[in-house]
Amino acid sequence: MAIPSDKTLLVTGANGFIAQHIIKQALDRGYNIQATVRSVEVADKVHRIFSDYSFQFSAVIISDLSKKELYEPGFANNPHPITGVIHVARPFKVAVADVAADILDPALGGAIGALKATRQYGSSVRRFVLTSCFVAMLDLGKRLRPGYTYKEKDWNPMTREEAIQMGGAAAYCASKALTERTVWNWMEAEKPPLFAGLYQFAVDIRASSHAHCRLDNSQHVICDAVADD
Repeated sequence: MAIPSDKTLLVTGANGFIAQHIIKQALDRGYNIQATVRSVEVADKVHRIFSDYSFQFSAVIISDLSKKELYEPGFANNPHPITGVIHVARPFKVAVADVAADILDPALGGAIGALKATRQYGSSVRRFVLTSCFVAMLDLGKRLRPGYTYKEKDWNPMTREEAIQMGGAAAYCASKALTERTVWNWMEAEKPPLFAGLYQFAVDIRASSHAHCRLDNSQHVICDAVADD
C-alpha cells in the first residue's frame, strides 16, 4: 500500500459506483480521502468498504449537497489539507414523481453547492474536478448516428422544460448536460477567486474523450486531473 501523502481529496457521493472506483484509485496513489455521504448508515457502509485504508479514509455526512454551509466540517476536520475536490455525486433515478425536485434540482444544486463551498472553505484546494458522462454530449433526437465522431462542441440539447415533460431516462441524460452548462455559466458569471493562485480550477472530464472508453482509464484521468504536482 502506498504511504499516505500530505494531501486530502474530497470526493462527493462516495456510495456510488464511479466514486468508489475513483476513491480506490486515489487511495492506492497515496492520497487521503474525505468522502461525502448523506446518512450515517451509508457512512458505515463505505467505511467497511475501505476498511483496509482506515488511516487514509474518512467520511462526512452532508445531507443536502446544495447547501454550502454543510460542507464546512468536511473541509475543516482533516489532519492534511484538502487540495482537490472531485464532485461525482448526482441523482441516478429514472422513475420519479417529480423530475425537477428529484433529478434536475439536486444535480444542478449539488454541483453549484460544491463549487460555492470550495470557494468559501477550500483555501488549500488546487483543483476542482466535475465528472460528467457521454450522455451530456448525446442528442437523443438523432439516435445512434453510426460513424459520427463526437467533439467538444456536441451537447445534449434538451432543455429543462423538455426534460420535465419527457421524464424517465431522457431527463436523467438531460441533467448531465444541464449540470455542466450550469457550472460553466457559474464560472463565467462569478469569476471566483482562483484557488491557490491558479488560473483554472474547474477541470471537465468531457475534455478527455478517451476517458469514456474504459472505467480504469477514467479513473486515471480523473486522478491526474486533480493532481497539482
